[in-house]
Amino acid sequence: MRRRVPLPILLLAAPLAACAGAGEGQRNVPAASAAAQERACAEAVAAHVGKDPAEVTAVLAETGADGLALVRVTDGGRLHTCTVDANLSVHEIRHPRA
Repeated sequence: MRRRVPLPILLLAAPLAACAGAGEGQRNVPAASAAAQERACAEAVAAHVGKDPAEVTAVLAETGADGLALVRVTDGGRLHTCTVDANLSVHEIRHPRA
């Protein structure tokens, strides 16, 4: 004989089951955090090259599973990349074309 699960329990479990697999294998930084990470990298690169942050352009390239974001920054024709964590700490600045 099959045991029946009460309907209220099923109604509560369905939304949880839908959320369980959401985002597996992909962790995106919320938009506000992504913008803050771009800004942190832009400020670090600007200080590095002796320019005002408004003179550089930063774009979020990717976010790793570890929460580190890779941000590309250009100042004129030069490209720089930074890794920035969720606490907005810039870990490194690289010059990929150098």
